Amino acid sequence: KIPLVTGEKDPAVLKMFETKCQELATEVIPTSSYTILENCNGLQKFEFLNSTYQIAMQGTHQIENACTALTVLEQLRKKEFEISPDAIHAGLKKTSWPGRLQVISQKPLIIVDGAHNPDAMNYLADYAQDNLTQRKVLLLGVSKGRDVGEMVKHITPLFDHIIITQSSFKPEETSVISAHTQKYNSSVEVIEDLKEAVDIAITKAQGGTLLITGSLYLVGDVLSILKN
Repeated sequence: KIPLVTGEKDPAVLKMFETKCQELATEVIPTSSYTILENCNGLQKFEFLNSTYQIAMQGTHQIENACTALTVLEQLRKKEFEISPDAIHAGLKKTSWPGRLQVISQKPLIIVDGAHNPDAMNYLADYAQDNLTQRKVLLLGVSKGRDVGEMVKHITPLFDHIIITQSSFKPEETSVISAHTQKYNSSVEVIEDLKEAVDIAITKAQGGTLLITGSLYLVGDVLSILKN
């Protein structure tokens, strides 16, 4: 039987997994705890299962994802799959995910992240609060159909100034995003033209940090603008 490896921490969800696995005569294998050692030169170093690893992707949730992958690899090695420790270390260190806490400039510090739902935005807010100083500008655009109110309530208070804009595909009305955002931050500006919004955001973020987020479509459009 194939076991279920999970990094899930919610007791109710784990109970559901356990019930289903009992029905299938298999087991749930949760990930073990990890220890964060340092975050230096763009690399997060952590200890897991008595070994030390490094990943280039940022955020504690990426360490949690890495630990889930390592737990899967440990199970495969028990079944005599040949996966060398060197390959595992190199694979983790080289893995990248464009559009996820991607640093595209240092001066000013410009980061793009495709968070597009409340859970992802809450992870991003935690990361911003713990790791970003001089949080000058948040450039925000959300796709239609998303829970805008839940997405903006934790992250928008963290920044000095919010610029609301829109992507080229399925954008939510900027007036809707602005109305929700103004509940948590009084410094809100609407610039519907994305290129103009990016230019103004970069100017206002000088000496600090610009975070661009809310939609994968938005991040894709911004990367294209900056590339050109």
